[in-house]
Amino acid sequence: MARRSNAKVDKSFNDWKENSSKRDNAISLGKKRNENKMAYEYNKSDKSLKKAYKQSNKEYKKALSKNTTYRKGVVRQEVGRDASRKYLSSAKKVKKQLDKDPGNKELQKQYNKLMSKHDVERAKARKAVDVATKRSRKKASIKRAMTMTAKAAATSGDWDAYDKIFQ
Repeated sequence: MARRSNAKVDKSFNDWKENSSKRDNAISLGKKRNENKMAYEYNKSDKSLKKAYKQSNKEYKKALSKNTTYRKGVVRQEVGRDASRKYLSSAKKVKKQLDKDPGNKELQKQYNKLMSKHDVERAKARKAVDVATKRSRKKASIKRAMTMTAKAAATSGDWDAYDKIFQ
């Protein structure tokens, strides 16, 4: 009995460890995607940057879809926060240059653009968890309704209705 319970504990620990590594992998791929995205946005004429961004985006989405246990919103939130911080950091660098030359319209435009992207990424990161939570609640509600309908059909002996539910 003790061996069996230890096996259960070991299995659940290994599952947790595997799922947390999937989450960490998805987050690191998302951060890599953010770096490639910013590099591509800086120099859109460079084809290799575009290719690197597309590849990293593809890898991130693939890792996100493999992430099963942790809510995807948590991963998106962390990746969004990273992107937001990167845009803010770039905006601060431009702001320092702008303070030296306040009349420079190009720097002002660049600063406004970076701050706008910072705001957008920050809002997405905050919203990611809420959206994922609502989605998972909706799925759970649908699953619960199906189960209750199936139980009602099974107890009433209406096997045709039961078969319709699970087709």
